[in-house]
Amino acid sequence: KPFIPGDVKRFENMLINSRAIFAQPLGAPVIMANRVGPLETELPGHLPYLKSSFPGLSSIVDADGAVKKALGNEEGVIVADVSIGRKITHPRAPKRYGKTWGVPVPWYTFIWPLTRKTGERRYAANPLRKKHALAVSRGVKALP
Repeated sequence: KPFIPGDVKRFENMLINSRAIFAQPLGAPVIMANRVGPLETELPGHLPYLKSSFPGLSSIVDADGAVKKALGNEEGVIVADVSIGRKITHPRAPKRYGKTWGVPVPWYTFIWPLTRKTGERRYAANPLRKKHALAVSRGVKALP
């Protein structure tokens, strides 16, 4: 496994702690819809095979940063009332970590852009993908 002890818990804590990070300074509700369930994939380069899971933790956060509804590691649908147009008494930009992140991230996040690019290339190179996409756009339900 490419993880060191505690990485999974640190990642879950990052998601939980990030819930209010954007809502409070911007004064806007935030909805985080996250994948849940198994994740198994080859990784680019010479990295080992990854067998893990997506943690879920989807949530609805009000403009003041209060978590209105949240899921754990299960699939589901959540609904909550949120406040729109909250007056911000002291507006501030969200803190940045590096060039990309609004929250502190685990050490292994360097691989996320690599895996995204690898996925994009494989998706674009797949000869059946275009055929299936065109069929769907023409109203054909499924191709063999």
